[in-house]
Amino acid sequence: MADGTLGNPALGNVKSLLQSLDALGNGFLTAMSTGSESALSYSFTTNSDTDVLRAMMAPAAFGTALGQKVGFTAQLKAVRDNFPTLNFSQLTTKLAELGQKAAAVQSGDLDISTLPAAEIAAITRLGQLASITTPANIGAAISAEVGDSLHLPVPRPSYFSAPTSASDLATIQGLALQDPNSQIVLAASQVQVSQGAIALPYFQSLPGSDGAALSTGSFQGSTSLEAGISESLEPGVDTFRFLRDIDGALNVNGYFPFPEQKATTTVPVVAFHPATGASRPATCTDPDVPNGVTIFQHGITVDRSVTMLPGILLANRSCQAVIAIDQPLHGLAGATAGTVPGLTPLSEAALTTEINTILNNGGTGSPQLDAQLNALISADYIGERHFSYTANAQQQPVSADLADVESGSLFINPSNMLNNRDNLRQGVVDLLNVAASVQTMGINGLPSSGDLAGLDVHFVGHSLGGISGTTFASLANDPTLNGTLNGIYQSAGAPLSSFTFPTLSTVVLHNTGGQVTRLIENSPAFSAPIIGGLAAAGVNQGSANFESFLYVFQSVVDATDPVNFAEDLGGSTTNILLSEVIGDTTVPNEANVNPLGQAFSAPLASTEPLMALIDLGAGGGTLADGAGLSLVQTGSAANEGALPAASFFAGANPCTNANHGTFVGPATQPNPEDLQCPGGSNTIPAFSEMVRQTILAIAGAPVLTTTGPNPEDAANLSVLGESDTLENALDQDQTP
Repeated sequence: MADGTLGNPALGNVKSLLQSLDALGNGFLTAMSTGSESALSYSFTTNSDTDVLRAMMAPAAFGTALGQKVGFTAQLKAVRDNFPTLNFSQLTTKLAELGQKAAAVQSGDLDISTLPAAEIAAITRLGQLASITTPANIGAAISAEVGDSLHLPVPRPSYFSAPTSASDLATIQGLALQDPNSQIVLAASQVQVSQGAIALPYFQSLPGSDGAALSTGSFQGSTSLEAGISESLEPGVDTFRFLRDIDGALNVNGYFPFPEQKATTTVPVVAFHPATGASRPATCTDPDVPNGVTIFQHGITVDRSVTMLPGILLANRSCQAVIAIDQPLHGLAGATAGTVPGLTPLSEAALTTEINTILNNGGTGSPQLDAQLNALISADYIGERHFSYTANAQQQPVSADLADVESGSLFINPSNMLNNRDNLRQGVVDLLNVAASVQTMGINGLPSSGDLAGLDVHFVGHSLGGISGTTFASLANDPTLNGTLNGIYQSAGAPLSSFTFPTLSTVVLHNTGGQVTRLIENSPAFSAPIIGGLAAAGVNQGSANFESFLYVFQSVVDATDPVNFAEDLGGSTTNILLSEVIGDTTVPNEANVNPLGQAFSAPLASTEPLMALIDLGAGGGTLADGAGLSLVQTGSAANEGALPAASFFAGANPCTNANHGTFVGPATQPNPEDLQCPGGSNTIPAFSEMVRQTILAIAGAPVLTTTGPNPEDAANLSVLGESDTLENALDQDQTP
């Protein structure tokens, strides 16, 4: 790869890096007189790119460092304006030299008139900056940008149509025809569904005229922040300029963790919540308000509709308001307009008409609420999050009717690493904003708002939803970031000072994992097209080129990968439940002992290493000892499974025991295109136990608690499984 012609131009960034590293490695070997040449060179750097999401959670925590950059680059610009041919190293040297000369002029030891004109101009400007770029002035300028060009998770405009009965959903009606006494059908009679929209800041790229930006776009540094601070310091003057890359781009990284918001998108949101009146579930402690709020995030290539079955049960049996949005580049699609039929696609025309009807007939009676409604229909984009684009055979975006769109088909994008990373980042930022917005949502329809204010907030993530959810939960429950963000709220004054960003009371992660690139390589469901695509470009699995590609790809994705956030989550949050299905073919249990095919061992990849990292954060020794996370598995007894816990489900037969999709789709119809269960599946017993454990985790109880005298009140221990690779998680069985 380092010297040959690339079969895929997308590998150009990897090639350039490898060429530099190869030269560095060979130079070292030559200097050491080894007589050898390097076969493969790696360079490990610590660029703190995880700080991007931390800064987007609580920018004030990075205010001091930002202020120092403003002050330094203002001085550097004063020198560069007068010495435009100097490179960065020469500029910093010149800056130090001018500082010494300025001091000499100040002390009377140097006559400034003897200096060249360029030096006089630079010293004069540096003197002016001393009174302009004071810490107080810079601090005030930065503060003015918080919530504007500096992203802040805050309550976003949202709107829900009047709720309808969950019994009216197409899927529930179909189940009722099969069995009117099924658990889902009975629960749905006490649950309502509210469909609506929320306006979210978008840092990825809108599709443009041909959709190409959906595959090529990535986060860009905030030039609005640069302009805003500069305008505050000196109106009409470019006081400073943040450091750019050699191509002039202002990149987003640990040095500058502040991306530009490119758009506001009004996207769908759905809520499943307990009915009121005579249909109120017995689990509710208040006649009108739910017991709590659960934010639910779905997995790859499905959509918010998969919240339906577990969401109805959580609303009924735990009195939760379950809130769900789509992942970036996902949404209701296909012939059934959703993975689980019954929800309505968000239409710009329909939403605009509905809201304008309200506003044109006297409004809501609240100017603030009217302004939110206006904001929703004034967004840069309104509709499903796939933008009506889907991937073609070359994995390029093509415009398509909703029935022909495959939800999430553009999300995984190895041809553009930055795009792939920032799809993940965008998903985390979305969850931060939804968490902030829960307290202002009016899920009962207008004129209600704030129906959920003050309630405990929980999180449930499945598959990809657990990947983004681990990172989201780690940020939300970080005591420093959470405290800093709430401090910003309080200092901002009304109306923000009346809100609180929540700490998540419970985090439930079903069938998820970390080290995303190696997870994909070892996933029977997803590895073939990725490995095949690279092979077609001459990059074959097992080769040095392939390993180099994945190394660089993972280095890019690390900025948002759960492996870099999991241990902190384990340290900050007690009520955690993770689950895995033994033999999961989508998110493998691990890839250390049993890597897939020709893949090399990957101790950090997938579910069990993620469990082990959270276990370490919780004070455990090894995952297998059960000292941090309690292990819920074959042989566990009733009333065990105190939180934090890891739960294991038998999956020897994915069609009758459990599989990756059991938690969101416990039974499937015969389908010859279903390679796993072409004759259909029925994993309802495992689904019921997964939901039961989730409900107990939300209550903070051991997940095998017996809740009453009836047989259905006890845990179904028969669906549990046991992993034989726990001792090898993170290679914890290896002695130094």
